[in-house]
Amino acid sequence: SFQDGGGGGGGGRIAIYTEDLGLADTSIQAYGGDALSRGGAGTVWLDVAGSRLPILLIDNGGVPGENTEFSGVTMLACDVVVRNAGRLGPAHGDTTLHLFVEGDLAVLEGAEVYATGRGYPSGQGEQGGAGVTGQSGGGGGHGGAGGNSTSVAGGGAYGLPSQPATRGSAGGADVGNPAKPGGAGGGVLRLTVTGTVTVNGRIASDGESVVQLSNIYPGGGAGGSIWLDCAGLYGTGTIQANGGSAI
Repeated sequence: SFQDGGGGGGGGRIAIYTEDLGLADTSIQAYGGDALSRGGAGTVWLDVAGSRLPILLIDNGGVPGENTEFSGVTMLACDVVVRNAGRLGPAHGDTTLHLFVEGDLAVLEGAEVYATGRGYPSGQGEQGGAGVTGQSGGGGGHGGAGGNSTSVAGGGAYGLPSQPATRGSAGGADVGNPAKPGGAGGGVLRLTVTGTVTVNGRIASDGESVVQLSNIYPGGGAGGSIWLDCAGLYGTGTIQANGGSAI
């Protein structure tokens, strides 16, 4: 186990163009490196002659790590398979990802499409939870109002139910104490898929949870937005934009 130390390196990129594929795709690997914070999976592009579309594999060898990052508006002319603890999501510093997939999207068990904590940072947002010095903070608002703390109010609701495209607001902090920030809100995931989407893992844009610090509870972040257009939706997993807890 890793108790302290550096971060693991991100996986690389592999592209294979072939007339025939007799090697198991599990033998083609671009895993992130092990560490206290494991690196994100790299990408494996498989283009086999005669196939309907190429396949993009995002596979982290069964151990969760950082996102396999895409920025802004991204077009992918392929089927996309996220598996074995792979995690596809926005790049660092990005709050929103709009992914166009010209094929099918499969998020297998243990894998994720992930924008948790990519919304507004501590104390900020359209309806950020209130925070004061030396007191517990209110929860951030978004689709639902944030909960009140024992001292201050949570944020109110905003955004559109039918076209969710707004970030979750953050929870309130112990103002003036950077060691006690409120939880960040969830980011924005928009997935436009011409084929089917199968979710046996998770598509998640949750608000960040927080823990008690010296009898002070910062507020939890509000869930973000997930907007999915596809030809069919299947699977046994979850699609979630839950608010962060403060317990």
